[in-house]
Amino acid sequence: MIVLGGVFAGCHYIEDTIYDTGVAITRIYAGVSVESVETESHGRVAYLHRQGEGPTIVLLHGFAAQKELWLPLIREIPSEYDVVALDLPGHGASERLPDARYRTEDFTEGVEDALGQIVPGEFHLLGSSVGGMIAMRYTLRHPDQVKTLALISPAAFHPPVQSEVERRLAEGENPLLIESREEFERFTDLLFYERTTMPWPIGSVLSRRSIERSEHRQRMWNDLWESREEMDEELADFTLPILLVWGAEDKVVDVSGVEVFRETVVNAPLEVLVLEETGHSPMLERPEDLGAAYRRFLAEFTSAAPD
Repeated sequence: MIVLGGVFAGCHYIEDTIYDTGVAITRIYAGVSVESVETESHGRVAYLHRQGEGPTIVLLHGFAAQKELWLPLIREIPSEYDVVALDLPGHGASERLPDARYRTEDFTEGVEDALGQIVPGEFHLLGSSVGGMIAMRYTLRHPDQVKTLALISPAAFHPPVQSEVERRLAEGENPLLIESREEFERFTDLLFYERTTMPWPIGSVLSRRSIERSEHRQRMWNDLWESREEMDEELADFTLPILLVWGAEDKVVDVSGVEVFRETVVNAPLEVLVLEETGHSPMLERPEDLGAAYRRFLAEFTSAAPD
């Protein structure tokens, strides 16, 4: 038994080393460095930084994700832009303090604390899923700081049509929480339009790390779910340019949410892109198409935007 334990520990070490080396190479290819700042409420917050001489773009991922999911999109953003991709408080390489809270307002305040140190001036803001909700709240609190707002399937309200995840939540099951390899595979199936087979050792490492953090993930979810507030009525308060991107086959936040934006965003320029044969993660499934749309959006609404 001791020998078997040593073998498995050795396999995990090899898997982790290969995976972490691959991620490091991908970061180098994207031209980003890993940095961090200390926040008052959530300790260390990690982020990716690609230096550029032009305007800054800030990227916020969704629940239980991490900053590296933006790497394919970062490669599609012109090099003139300065790019910052945060690990949300309690996520990725950011610190997980035992007494931290993860309510909606806590995430927003943690992002405010971090960005106040990283990007003191104006910037463009892009958020996905829960990161989209945080981006919306941040923008309403700092309207003079955010120049444009881009949202990918923002989890800020319940769309008219229930998604598969919402139906399962209503039935008492939470498919976003992972305690086994099988649950991890079902979770990833929800994120993409087509079933994705992750090559070794990516699936093994990600599933194991998700399982290891299951208790922390549950705590974050409980805080977030109990503090959720729908933002339908606040959509009319936005006045800055908005790009809304949604996967037509999103199983997490249904694409019918697009109609809520079209009906309610009446005081801001709104551009909508619905990507066919795409799920909840267009930054991974369709980075080229997403990047092209984002470049067009920035060029249209920013006079100094790079070509």
